[in-house]
Amino acid sequence: MRYPKFSLLILLLLFTVACTNFSKIYNSGSITSSNYYSEVIYETRLDLIILPVQIRGETYQFLFDTGAPNVISNELSEILQVKASASGNVRDSQGKRDKLEVLKIDSIGIGGVYFYNTAAVVADLNQSEIACLEIDGILGANLMRYAYWKIDSENKVLVLSSNLDTLTSGMEECYSLPFKSQRTYTPLVSMVLNDSLIESITYDTGSGGYLTFGKDLVLTPELFIAEYTGYGSAGLFGSQRDTLRYGSIEVEVDGFRQKGIASYNTGNSKLLGMEFLGQFVQVLDWQKNEIALYENKVAAQVFDRFPVTPRMVDGKMIVGGLMSDLDSGLSIGDTIAYINGMSFQEADFADYCELLLKSRTDISDTLSLELSSGKKHEFTRVNLAIE
Repeated sequence: MRYPKFSLLILLLLFTVACTNFSKIYNSGSITSSNYYSEVIYETRLDLIILPVQIRGETYQFLFDTGAPNVISNELSEILQVKASASGNVRDSQGKRDKLEVLKIDSIGIGGVYFYNTAAVVADLNQSEIACLEIDGILGANLMRYAYWKIDSENKVLVLSSNLDTLTSGMEECYSLPFKSQRTYTPLVSMVLNDSLIESITYDTGSGGYLTFGKDLVLTPELFIAEYTGYGSAGLFGSQRDTLRYGSIEVEVDGFRQKGIASYNTGNSKLLGMEFLGQFVQVLDWQKNEIALYENKVAAQVFDRFPVTPRMVDGKMIVGGLMSDLDSGLSIGDTIAYINGMSFQEADFADYCELLLKSRTDISDTLSLELSSGKKHEFTRVNLAIE
């Protein structure tokens, strides 16, 4: 069976400090030694980096996310039985907030390199599409700052080292992207976009998009590509209805120029995600607050999406997103019984996750939907080269 690749952004948590003690805890931590080098093979789920990590002799699956602090699941917290050190407010990509506990993990191993006493938020990682990642936690920037990192997206290899030269030896000229650190050490970068300097963009390996902007940046009519209404993205605390607009954008980084696709929603985030970053070998340096981007699989960007996006909400497969000018007779919330012949009448969230994960590798040119009412609809992709 062929699965359609859906228009979906997985945008993870952004962080706000609730009190001084909560901020101080993120300064804690240390690393195993002053001399180390390790290569780790990773896998991708929904186009994001998933790493094996070791905690107390057991292996767990963590998302590598520069846009977040360390996070562990409620289930892993129960296993570790560590007393919380503080609590504070966490805001996700949808603008939703909750007060969560923070604790210190005594040891986290990555490819034989160990990080000690780093702070982590405790959160429910079984909400919305984040559950499809099947992760036990998130490796965040407050841990990453202790090492130099290289991300090779083409070969799915992550390298961490105590010596920057071991990561860059023999590599060709790179593009330099300086950054400022938030209190949780998440990098904030500045980029020239459509000939205007835009500051405080989160360098976010936990975002599946190219560039994502909130309501502070306006999409001008001449750059407009398409508009969707419905559930356009997912955050740590779930999804909410939104209007998601797409526009063409020219990106400039240290002499590198590319025309790509930005999405604009009603939130407050500015995110640089993996659709852009995955084109490069990335070398992250928290000592100099600098990211080096080495061209790898740079490709012309294409707007390639179906005009309808199925989503599972409250246990039902529904029409979750619609292109605004689509005249189909469909409405947000219509219940879907079949997608490309696959029944979702009694499906659970695991079936939905299987659909999303397989859509990344088995791409269909058509999307066939049958509603619970029996009405059938078929759609082809909207495919536009960005010039």
